[in-house]
Amino acid sequence: MCAAEALSMTGFAAYTTLLPVLQREWTLSNSEAGLISGVYFAGYVAATPILTSLTDRLDSRHIYVLACALSFGGAAGFMLFANGLWSALFFQFLIGAGLGGSYMPGLKMLADQLEGAAQSRAVGFYAASFGIGSTLSIFVCGLIGAVYGWQWAFAYGAIGPLLAAAIVRLGMPPGRTRAAGTPGWRMAAEITASLRTIDPTDPVRFDFSLCHAGMMGACGFRLKQGDSRCPLRGFCRPRRR
Repeated sequence: MCAAEALSMTGFAAYTTLLPVLQREWTLSNSEAGLISGVYFAGYVAATPILTSLTDRLDSRHIYVLACALSFGGAAGFMLFANGLWSALFFQFLIGAGLGGSYMPGLKMLADQLEGAAQSRAVGFYAASFGIGSTLSIFVCGLIGAVYGWQWAFAYGAIGPLLAAAIVRLGMPPGRTRAAGTPGWRMAAEITASLRTIDPTDPVRFDFSLCHAGMMGACGFRLKQGDSRCPLRGFCRPRRR
């Protein structure tokens, strides 16, 4: 997994490393150049909550391979079709989305297979592979760009995700998924709403509902005894008002 993570990041710093060349070739202003750089993280932020949450229902390997496909498409598209601000924004967004869909699902995939001290060590190594991948991206993309041109640097950025996807698909066992019957947010909300119903015949529900009414200031203490708006009408027997 550590090798796959480092390979999936080959295009991580391709644009940043080659920025002086691209800015000059495309006559980009400083604002435009910065916008292209920043949209990478917009792609990361947009993809992370969506693709990471899908690992509850789908095999993490499938999400990881999809993310690698995004990274590949972004780097390959940048190499073949990028010729200015708008095309660069689109492909850079895809590269960022690819990282967003690979890093956390990859971490989950690794953690699912281990327990205890071995899991802690593996997570530490995996986190370190992010630094290795980013460093290699800067060094190799800069080297290739200086010798062969920026397009070939993005070609290198496109190859890495393909290799990472192959490693994960062929070398990692299936990830754990949450069973369909496992309580989700909707079920939790329904259970909580049920517990708020005052039912003297159910001690757990009765205690929970009374505590909730008290914490929310909804016990009706300031209302007249017998007021129809009081949620405790029929149950509350105050000694004094």
